[in-house]
Amino acid sequence: MKVWFLSHTFYPARGGIENYLAEASRRLAALGHRPAIVCRRHLPSLPEHEIWEGVEIIRHPDFSIPRLALLRKPRYFTACLSRWIGETGLARDGIAVCRFPHYGAALAAVKGAAPFVYLPAALQSRLAGISIRESAIKERLFFRLWKSQVRFLERTALRSSARVAVFSRMLKDSLAEEYGIDRETVEVNPPGVDAERFAPGERDEGLARRLGLPRGRPVFLALGRLSPEKNLPFLIDALLPLLQAKSCALLLVGDGPSRAGVEAIRKERGLEEGIVLGGETDSPERFYRLADALVSPSRYESFGQSILEAMASGLPVIALKTAPPRVTVAAGEIVEDGRNGYLLTEDAGPWRAALGRLLADRSLRDRMGAAGRETCRERFTWERHLAALLGLGLG
Repeated sequence: MKVWFLSHTFYPARGGIENYLAEASRRLAALGHRPAIVCRRHLPSLPEHEIWEGVEIIRHPDFSIPRLALLRKPRYFTACLSRWIGETGLARDGIAVCRFPHYGAALAAVKGAAPFVYLPAALQSRLAGISIRESAIKERLFFRLWKSQVRFLERTALRSSARVAVFSRMLKDSLAEEYGIDRETVEVNPPGVDAERFAPGERDEGLARRLGLPRGRPVFLALGRLSPEKNLPFLIDALLPLLQAKSCALLLVGDGPSRAGVEAIRKERGLEEGIVLGGETDSPERFYRLADALVSPSRYESFGQSILEAMASGLPVIALKTAPPRVTVAAGEIVEDGRNGYLLTEDAGPWRAALGRLLADRSLRDRMGAAGRETCRERFTWERHLAALLGLGLG
């Protein structure tokens, strides 16, 4: 079957969506299907067409937006994208899977296009607002100007798709509440995790030295985009007494608009040694093997792929539990509180207590890590995810 994935970015951009596209398309190709990724050519140096690890990559132009059209940028971009899809004749056979609302809305306007599954990465009209830094006045202004257009595109993608699928019940409920769609029409289909790639293994001492991790200290790892919704100032505050006592180190792997703020906090509180910034990586499995636990203080997370990867790597996970409207996350659909990790409120006290228990009890960390591996094997496999995706009755 021809399977078209339509998404805003792909490698060399790094993130949960890009990693999902890579893994899903590689596995579909191995099963004899014909996956293709259609995405934005966000760098001029990227080719318009290439074969990447047996997967076809087709990049559309990074449509320039005239100044007069800036106030209607989301709809203008979608119209350009729709015309381009129609002119190229792409996505006519097989099925399409749209990860962002403007791709679903664009495909809906193309005559003769393949039926598509809308597989949203998040509730975009909400995430866009909370992922912008408070100090980014210009971005906040344009978000307010564009929000109604983004909602229109989300609504169009939802209503025009042959099926809607999501990774979590949290996102299913959010879409239903925001747009009044019938929950029964939304398929919850969590992704898998590669339990061979993400597995307990030897600590890479060379990598630890290059990062400057303090020797002999347990490591708490947070892996993902450094952006406001990831709630990193709260995490640093919760860890502060342990960091000041040099009882542990915090390793942040990723990049984004909150990096400068984290660096400022680190310098202000004298934590240059205890908080280590690892930058972006295409080998996250090496970083999980440096850590003793994963910490996920995000206030908004439509799933939590790093939680799965950490559990498959044998790490306990500490995450915020959902508490709308301030905290809307899906961690509770993955983490079993007290068995493979802890689900906590946004209160520094319980976080410090849980972190302290894990630091003090290696056998507890090992038990929780083993339970997490078992959870991944039982509930989160790529075979199950892809079979459900292809079994939506569209082909």
